[in-house]
Amino acid sequence: MKNPSYPEAIYMVRMKRDRAKAALSVIIERYGVISYEPVPGLNVLLDYFNNMVYGLELLLKVLSKDWDVTGQSRFQHNFGRMYEEVFKRRYTKSDLMDLLKQAILDQKYIYEPGDKLLDRVPEVEELWDELKTEFCQRNYANIQQVVKDVTMGSDFGQYLAANVARFYRPQPVALNPHAKEERIHMLEYDVACLQKEIEHLRGSKETPEEEQTRVLERMKQEFLKKLESLGTVMKMNFEMSGGDQLRFTTWTVNWIGGDFLG
Repeated sequence: MKNPSYPEAIYMVRMKRDRAKAALSVIIERYGVISYEPVPGLNVLLDYFNNMVYGLELLLKVLSKDWDVTGQSRFQHNFGRMYEEVFKRRYTKSDLMDLLKQAILDQKYIYEPGDKLLDRVPEVEELWDELKTEFCQRNYANIQQVVKDVTMGSDFGQYLAANVARFYRPQPVALNPHAKEERIHMLEYDVACLQKEIEHLRGSKETPEEEQTRVLERMKQEFLKKLESLGTVMKMNFEMSGGDQLRFTTWTVNWIGGDFLG
């Protein structure tokens, strides 16, 4: 077994955490507005749980020094033993450690092992915060560097060039549903906004530093208002639906052909 370095593992932890948060952000963005768009698909939950389970394991392996012996793992996938090694006490809040271990070992449905990981998001997040705090305390002011250079062979580039249509995914395009007159008014409004910005810049006596400070403060306030709006509308959506349960559904009609699995 080739062990990663601990900085490399932390790089992967950060990557997985970012993707897990992006998945939950999709849910917030959907339920934080009044919309008739379809509810998120099951893939959103899978994105969260897949990345969080592996991210937690990697972070525990770093904190417990699991790879101190080259080519070996001290704790394998035993979350409970790694947690006890880190904090010198057992995890006693629930059976979460066993569920995480089972999720790693049996990946058929990683979000639903045994007695279910599905309803443990708050506890998963609490564990993440506990591990993150411990890592930051142990490594405060340290500098970690990851330098990794991977070169794929020329065959790989040639293969992609010869199979562009197989892998290329174009950006979705939304057709403009507005009538010509409406589109003209919209463009005229855009021009007016740009002209207003030009006039503001011509008459402004702000230094570039003062302008940056003002813009950053405005963006901060807009962000705070957005957070408040999302939370308020989510609660409104819950009240309108008679509960706070979130549905995740994937509905497809498949024709099984030669390229069914892509």
